[in-house]
Amino acid sequence: MKARITRQHALKAVLMGACFVPPVGADVSKLSTKHLAWAEDKGIVSAEEIAQSGGLPLWVRSSAGYGYGDGDGDGDGYEEAFQKLKLI
Repeated sequence: MKARITRQHALKAVLMGACFVPPVGADVSKLSTKHLAWAEDKGIVSAEEIAQSGGLPLWVRSSAGYGYGDGDGDGDGYEEAFQKLKLI
């Protein structure tokens, strides 16, 4: 099951002054590590939600940016590796 942006996440992001708010229902793995790290730092995602999803930092779910791939940012990021380890 993929993590999705909820209405509550979007509202919290707006209240915290986010420059970018993904649409409700968006797949979290499509967001950048920078956006996910910001969201975790600002408490957009509760500690309980993080614990329920394996307790790993939110940013590890990002498949955007530099990861294992052809070196130009098209890789699978951390999500694929953590899925193989069954950590997410």
